Amino acid sequence: MKSAVEFRKNWTRAVERSGLSLAHLGRLSGNSASKMQDIASGKYDEAKDGPGLFGIHRTIQPLDTSLDRLLPIGSQPRPGLNSFLSCYRGPGTSIEKFSQVLGFCDIYRKPSRDVTNLDRLGPQSLLVQVSGISDPALLQLEFESWAASKKAKVYNRQLRAWTDGHVVDTEVYDARFERSSLHPHFALLLAACRIVDFDAREKLIVYAEPLIYNP
Repeated sequence: MKSAVEFRKNWTRAVERSGLSLAHLGRLSGNSASKMQDIASGKYDEAKDGPGLFGIHRTIQPLDTSLDRLLPIGSQPRPGLNSFLSCYRGPGTSIEKFSQVLGFCDIYRKPSRDVTNLDRLGPQSLLVQVSGISDPALLQLEFESWAASKKAKVYNRQLRAWTDGHVVDTEVYDARFERSSLHPHFALLLAACRIVDFDAREKLIVYAEPLIYNP
């Protein structure tokens, strides 16, 4: 599986950048040194069983990166809204159910004080593509600089998703991103679902699909 190989290479590079040995990473993540070596060697690249998504996530936590960032860019066609919504199983759905579309999604913490709280970005999410910004902290600053009416619209939609469990909406997106000097204007279809993240906290996972895009 080409995408599995690319993911493993990204994971291995993250381990090397961290300066941790595989044995030390194993201790930090609750895995044996042999299991770490098996992952690094590619034993699970084409295996039907292995450490699983949550197991891999535990190995990533000490590496100062995220699962989303290690997903191979361009390894999948854009999944589409129906594929995203088919992952949702109602209240309490685990983020693991969204593993096939996770790289195209953004994760938000519970909206509070009329502000949307961006947690992390999928490397292939529409927001990353149109803003030219991949750092969630910088995009959060962009959000906070928007006009009050625009912020309220996003906040109210996320609050509906948090309250009802999910929401599907359309929007004409017109935002200027000062940090990248981009000003995209397009129509999009958007869905947000309340899920349980890897850290066992409830968050919103958001997927957006362009309808008409004029950068």
